[in-house]
Amino acid sequence: MPSAGAIIPPTITPLRQQIPGRPANHINSSTYIELETDTPECKIYFSTDGSKPNPFQLKVGGRETTFKYKGSFSLKPGKRTIKVVAVSRCVFSLDGA
Repeated sequence: MPSAGAIIPPTITPLRQQIPGRPANHINSSTYIELETDTPECKIYFSTDGSKPNPFQLKVGGRETTFKYKGSFSLKPGKRTIKVVAVSRCVFSLDGA
C-alpha cells in the first residue's frame, strides 16, 4: 500500500485469452491493451517506443511520443515497449517496468 498522497503504479493488461504454447507476454497487433490505476482521479500517459512518458511534453522533435490514455488501444506492428505513468496534479508514478 502506498503512503499518504502517493499514487498506486498503473497496470498494463492485454485484453485477450492466453494461447497455449505462447508466452504470457506475447501479444500481436490485434490485441487490445488496457491501462489503469487504483488511485482515483489520475490521468494516465504512456509511450510505446520504450521512452519514459512525459505528460508535460507530448511531442519531441515534432513527433508525438507520449499519449494520454483515453481507452483500450491496439499496437502498431513490430516490437513495442509500453511505459506508463499516472499523474495526479503534480505527482506522478511510473509502472514497474
